[in-house]
Amino acid sequence: MTFIINNNLRKVLEFIKPKVRFKDQTDKEDIVLILRELEPDITGLDFAQVKEFTEDVSKKDPWFHVDLILFNLPLDFVTFILKEEHFTGREIFTMRQKEVFIQALDTTKPREETPEDGTKNTGTKGGHNFTLIR
Repeated sequence: MTFIINNNLRKVLEFIKPKVRFKDQTDKEDIVLILRELEPDITGLDFAQVKEFTEDVSKKDPWFHVDLILFNLPLDFVTFILKEEHFTGREIFTMRQKEVFIQALDTTKPREETPEDGTKNTGTKGGHNFTLIR
């Protein structure tokens, strides 16, 4: 299921980055967050699992076939041809003239935050400036 967010990709990423623990590298079986521009001020948010990386030997520079399982109903199996910078979150790139961001989530332990008032994060929802549309 794609979550639709009424804001541009870069603003969504700026909002998400401090709230989510990302990995520096992407490995097989990792869960990745995918942000993709649907319209200039509308961003789609998806999650997927990396199943395989295969180097594309037909290209001069290192590109990879990245096999993903998108967590949709039903599950979607896709292959993207990407540079390492693309699937490790080091670079926002374009597909079909739309911006895309992909980075693996660090799922080793929950993120603990201390709000500005010094209280412990209890996991309750806080306010945000994004509207989710089903």
